[in-house]
Amino acid sequence: MLLNTKLNAEHLYFNTRRIRNGHIQDELRRGTNRPLLNGRCASFVNNHINNSFNIYAKTISFWIYREANGTYNNLIGNTDDFGTIRLYNDHLLLRWQVNRHGFPTTTQFRASYIPANQWVHVAIVLPDLGGLITDTKIYSSGYADFTNFVQQGTEGFDTEDRIRYHNITPIVNGNWATCKIYDLQIWSERWSAEDVRFYHTYKKLPVHRPGNEFLKTNLLKDILMLHYKFEEGSGTTVYDSSGNGRNGTWNTDKSSNHYLNKNVPHSYLNSSGYNLVDGVYIPANESNPIYDVLGNKLEFAGLAPVNIPTTTQTVGNWYEPNTAIDFSAGVESPYLKSLELHNALPTVWMPNNPTPTINYREINGKVDRITTNSTPPINQNLERLKAFLNKHSTPPTYEPPVETAYRAKAIPDRDSISYPDAPIMLTNSMRDINGEIHIKNKRINSNDPAIRCIDTSQLSIRTKIYIEDCVLKGLGMIIYAYNYRHDFVIRNNIFFGNKHLSANYTSDWGFWALRINNPYFLVFENNYIEDCGTVKVEYTTELDTQGYNIRYNYIKNTWQPNHLNQAINIKGITGTSVPNQVIEYNEIWGEPGHVWVEDTINIYSMRAPDNSPAYIRHNFCSGAFKSVTADRYTGGGFIIDGTSANGESDVSKNWILEHNIMVGLGNYCLALAMSVNCIIRNNTCIVAGKYADGTNYPFWVSGIWTNDYSKNYIAKGNSVYGNTVGVYKYKDGVGRNDYGYYLLDKEPELPTHTTWYDNVSLPDPITKEMEYQQHTVWQQKISNAGFMMGPIELIPN
Repeated sequence: MLLNTKLNAEHLYFNTRRIRNGHIQDELRRGTNRPLLNGRCASFVNNHINNSFNIYAKTISFWIYREANGTYNNLIGNTDDFGTIRLYNDHLLLRWQVNRHGFPTTTQFRASYIPANQWVHVAIVLPDLGGLITDTKIYSSGYADFTNFVQQGTEGFDTEDRIRYHNITPIVNGNWATCKIYDLQIWSERWSAEDVRFYHTYKKLPVHRPGNEFLKTNLLKDILMLHYKFEEGSGTTVYDSSGNGRNGTWNTDKSSNHYLNKNVPHSYLNSSGYNLVDGVYIPANESNPIYDVLGNKLEFAGLAPVNIPTTTQTVGNWYEPNTAIDFSAGVESPYLKSLELHNALPTVWMPNNPTPTINYREINGKVDRITTNSTPPINQNLERLKAFLNKHSTPPTYEPPVETAYRAKAIPDRDSISYPDAPIMLTNSMRDINGEIHIKNKRINSNDPAIRCIDTSQLSIRTKIYIEDCVLKGLGMIIYAYNYRHDFVIRNNIFFGNKHLSANYTSDWGFWALRINNPYFLVFENNYIEDCGTVKVEYTTELDTQGYNIRYNYIKNTWQPNHLNQAINIKGITGTSVPNQVIEYNEIWGEPGHVWVEDTINIYSMRAPDNSPAYIRHNFCSGAFKSVTADRYTGGGFIIDGTSANGESDVSKNWILEHNIMVGLGNYCLALAMSVNCIIRNNTCIVAGKYADGTNYPFWVSGIWTNDYSKNYIAKGNSVYGNTVGVYKYKDGVGRNDYGYYLLDKEPELPTHTTWYDNVSLPDPITKEMEYQQHTVWQQKISNAGFMMGPIELIPN
């Protein structure tokens, strides 16, 4: 069955079955795409896609699977003038034409490390014409890889190298690459960091990301210049699904390994399918047989050896050109997994050696003939072939664990499940060969605040730490990541705070699922957090810190019975400025009497660069209280805060709060207390001022307010616009309290620190039903986007 070339690009599952006539032949399964199989990912393959298109490229996106260190190879592109992406051992290289101090030259630099034996998404985002090549953004597995821009060889870069071309000729090469590639996309627009993360997480094109600027373009094909999913085309055609008709030609006829897959049912290679080799070696005697996967010995008949010149040593029988290798006299095994025909790669060619070819013929599902015109290469390569052919095992196969069908994972009862695993102290000796530590499927409980479920304080070498699919229950800090700096991916976990023991814990360090300082990069996503704080990130240095993503989490009843009182806290020091800060698509609930929180999200003295603003967006927040009987104020929403001790350098800067839904809070909804160049826009805030039983809140509540707590005109450049608010209060006189700004002594009418415009106040009455309706709006929003909050799991086939 051929693949449907009109498959939706959002549905990805990868399960390559076989190669037929030089292009991919596959069964269709649940609306799926398949990866390009470059040979068998062994050494010295040369399967590639030819085309002649010169394509304008600002973003190049593809998935890559590397089995072993390769050699020097072009992966995408074949002309240095228009850009080439290469693989050198375990790193990608970029080779590009630039202007260096006004003169054209070629630069080459190491771009990104590619770990082995796993699918990695790579996105390369180029700067504008004339922009510094060092402004190229390299994303690996969904986030920025800032180990790039290392000079490679003699063709390194100069800090003033400026991009000269955006064009690339997207020939997809496999020779020497030892890798697989699939889903190559070339865009004439840049992907943002959010676009990369959206595609990596949900396998959807960035045009489907809510609020994406790409949506302003009328035709997708005007910005998606080329899209090779490597589906079945016509004959040897590789179909371009961008709509621009830039189809390629699948080519496998140059000195390549070939594995003849004989899974049941048989794969089919007809007489027109061929690959090039420079010799076929068959073991000479019973001591060197070839077996199939069930142990059946394969025998060959009708073969006459060719005379080998006396200058070389005979180690087996080479067969004269155009002699048939006849399978008919041997066993027919429907379970034959592979017959390895390996390129001998001679260092010296024999005189007058013709162009080597090999032809397969299959009749009724059985390979009955192999012919070759090759003459033998020199002896050391015969030994090499012999070693390959004497393997009794089948070549390994790999199916990437990527599936589009997910469901929410059930949250267990914290007290009824067992916690068999001991707390883990990470150490340097636990790192694998890729410099990573993986912790999966652990269930850990610690009632001692001095013993964290997972602790990194003794891990002194930079490490990429994965914590996934765990159930962690603790008192105090559940994951503690202080002292040394690392990269973190913390996803799909369940965190429970030991709330009933909180009276025994009075430390100012607080109750946190994760407390961390100075991460190189942090991904905290699809977690469930109950009865503790979620994340506290502290920056005491800038160095090369590259931000964080806190997203897709389900947060229930934050419990912080000390002075911290926050669900999420990001705290900086004087002058700290960190790019790529994103808090988005989190669902946060606080039930009266079960939650203890003052600020649901508190940003304190935290800054972002002008060209990389920080975002708090697309979150749902319902209920926040420290006390249900407080007579002044209790728990609030999201606040941008800071100190003015050192002037403007201590003030939070460049934050954008947008598209959040805030309902039923016990204090403010959104606020700017100490900020520069911050924006509150397009949010919805609805507070009826009542509990579910109809009792009025006894404390102050408000919608959106701004202030300059320095009282010294340090806060400035802020704006509040496009918001929809309906807040009803019963404290100190019944009435509305939608918006508020606080004036300084020299501001008689309007504040200078914030500009307000185009905000809407909902008409009375403001009711609990309106709060409940906003949750329906939220559910529809995340459903349309294809997101799920909290832990997820694959739906079994």
